[in-house]
Amino acid sequence: MPNKYALPEKAEEWINFVVPESLLPKSASHEDKMMVSKWSFIKPELTYYHLVNIANILEDHYFSVQLLPVVEMINLFGRIVLEDRKIEDISILRKARLLMNLGLRSESDALRQ
Repeated sequence: MPNKYALPEKAEEWINFVVPESLLPKSASHEDKMMVSKWSFIKPELTYYHLVNIANILEDHYFSVQLLPVVEMINLFGRIVLEDRKIEDISILRKARLLMNLGLRSESDALRQ
C-alpha cells in the first residue's frame, strides 16, 4: 500500500511542518505529473517566479497565515526541483521572520527549525 502524505490544514500545523524524508528521494527520480519532482516542470524557473509573486502579493496585503504554505512550497521547490541551496536558505529565513512577526516563535526558535 502506498504512503499517503497530507498537507497541514491549520496555521499551527504549518509551523512545525517538515517534508517527510522518504518523499525526497522519490521525488528526485519520479516522472509522474502528480507530484513535485524535477521532471514535472518544463520551465521550472517560471513556476518559481510565479510562486514568489504569489508570496509577495500575500505579504503585501498582510495575509501572513496564508503565506506559510506558499513559503514552504518555495522551500520544497528550491530544494527538489531547482536544487538551489540559496533559495532554500532564503525561504527558511522568510519563514522564520514570518513566524516571529506572527508571534508564534521567538527569533532564535524560528531559525532553529
